[in-house]
Amino acid sequence: MNDRQKALKKLNELNIPYELIEHKAAFKVGEMDDLDIKNKDDIVKNLFLRDAKGGSIF
Repeated sequence: MNDRQKALKKLNELNIPYELIEHKAAFKVGEMDDLDIKNKDDIVKNLFLRDAKGGSIF
């Protein structure tokens, strides 16, 4: 199981609602205009942190 699958599994286990929208990476706010994402007012940046051994995700 990769890190992404582990994170999604944890969200499901904790019954945390989420919407997964897949798109190419955007490293600057201006690049998001090219992604054709609806409801741009709802865009959030996500950040997952983990410990050095990869055992905990925050």
